[in-house]
Amino acid sequence: MKKYIVLLLVCLMTFTGCVTVSLPEKTEDTPVNEVKESEPVKEVEESEPVKEAEESESVELKESESLKEASNDVEEVKSTNAQGISDDLYSYEVLVDGDLMKFPMSYDELTAFGWEFTYEDTEVLEGNSYTSGLTFTKGKDNAMMFRFINFSDSDKSVQDCYVGGARISAFTTEDMHIELPKGIVLEESTYDDVKEAYGEPTKEHNFDDSDVLSYKIDRWQYVDISIRKEQGTVTSIDINNMVEE
Repeated sequence: MKKYIVLLLVCLMTFTGCVTVSLPEKTEDTPVNEVKESEPVKEVEESEPVKEAEESESVELKESESLKEASNDVEEVKSTNAQGISDDLYSYEVLVDGDLMKFPMSYDELTAFGWEFTYEDTEVLEGNSYTSGLTFTKGKDNAMMFRFINFSDSDKSVQDCYVGGARISAFTTEDMHIELPKGIVLEESTYDDVKEAYGEPTKEHNFDDSDVLSYKIDRWQYVDISIRKEQGTVTSIDINNMVEE
């Protein structure tokens, strides 16, 4: 399968290209096989390219019961608020300008929200593989990087695969309202707001210019929330749910 580079056409920052990773054969108990654990993306100055988390060759997925227990700090509330989004962070839902996105979702669901692929959408994913990210745009000034996954054993075009997650940056969605469960809002909510809403993270990574709170069930299901110290608010959300429903 060919490798390719997708350039992010935005005015404030540059994303890294898309890399397709093939996964070992699935078993009855594992919807997909697991990749090596990677560090969350560290926020960078707008003049620097985004440092993508390393997504390497896959290893066999282990049962994640212990990780689920470790993430019990996030209250699993099944009710929804007035806007229709769940109160459960692990619902993998996010409001984007009033559109409720829930991962995984189909290609058609994504494009129905008005998001367009930057390049030709004729790319093919091998069976049991996923992309590190494909850039979609909406309007002139908004862009997001979406991860696609092929749950089947046969090769499929991107249009026939699922959207398993997204990386949402405040620098490329400046005129959009982005909201997670329990009212955590991009460019508005603080470090303390995130912890008050979701409790202690599974892991916390502290960099010179940002803090990353990682709420993780396993290596396929997680939400990383970055708070840039200069702004004092959430500047990046990395949401991932690459498990077939």
